[in-house]
Amino acid sequence: MGDRKKSPVRKNGAEAVDGVAYRHLLITRYNIVSGFAAAGGFDPLDPAWLEHREALFLRFCAPSVARQTVRDFEWVLLVHPATPERFREPLARHARLLPADNLNDGVDKLTRSIPDDDKLLVTSRVDNDDALAPDYIATARKAALRYRQGARSAASMAYGLRVDLESMRARGIHHTHCPFVTMVETVRPFRSVVWYPHNKIDNACPLTAVTTVRPMWLQTLHGRNVTNHTHWDAHVSGAIDAGLYADRFPGLEGTTPAQSHPRLRLVTMGLGAAGKGDNAGKSHGKGDKAGKSRGKGDKAGKSRGKSGTKPGTRGQGKKRRTARPSGSGAKVR
Repeated sequence: MGDRKKSPVRKNGAEAVDGVAYRHLLITRYNIVSGFAAAGGFDPLDPAWLEHREALFLRFCAPSVARQTVRDFEWVLLVHPATPERFREPLARHARLLPADNLNDGVDKLTRSIPDDDKLLVTSRVDNDDALAPDYIATARKAALRYRQGARSAASMAYGLRVDLESMRARGIHHTHCPFVTMVETVRPFRSVVWYPHNKIDNACPLTAVTTVRPMWLQTLHGRNVTNHTHWDAHVSGAIDAGLYADRFPGLEGTTPAQSHPRLRLVTMGLGAAGKGDNAGKSHGKGDKAGKSRGKGDKAGKSRGKSGTKPGTRGQGKKRRTARPSGSGAKVR
């Protein structure tokens, strides 16, 4: 992304697309009290924990939000009211802090702060130790608005990465019920996406799982995760050097992508007609220049078989569906 400077995140978070007016909030539950965290011995005011999370937040999370390709959203951090000022001050440089004793208190305060108008509410979530791809907000919002159903619906970005910070190895993961969910609400009272458990969100509203060509998010594994499990609907690939994704996610720049896979590069290739739409020259890591032919092969465009699937035979679930944007990058059509 370079060192290009961008304007701060817009404070009102309000915009319109395709004639639909909306207000978009990105929400992070930073250190509020929660049931599962308390059960795991998590203390939201422990100085050691706050020091550790601040380092992860400033290395991965905050820079990734600052690099978003769109700016028409507001970032809100739900923080414990007794959080020491020494830890609050760095956070306030990046987002609006909303003191809250717990999730119920935070959601109530958040929804009461929303102006009484006719705009739809779009809410996305990100944990304080994770990162978003530069086009995450734009893509997630576009998908959530396009596939919205009824008064409340959601879209998850199903493809991302998990990076072990000790080994700096990354694994691609396809996870339908991942935490990277965006919700659209059309009718008050609003509750926001953080109100609902992400792994059961389609019990509360229709969910569309969106598959993209490139990873849209990064989860860090560091030994102090409150919770981070391989769920039943998650498919995890083999590990490769995390540095290969340094152009897509902050915090990976200092790694050396040649340690275990010195001849590996990652390339996004378009799915259009032969000779059109291919982006074989867009490399995700370091390596040889893409697009140079190393040998002769079969001509593109020749069909090698006919599909045996009849049109209209694919079943559709009542609440969850999977959408795969076509082309290079994360394009929702």
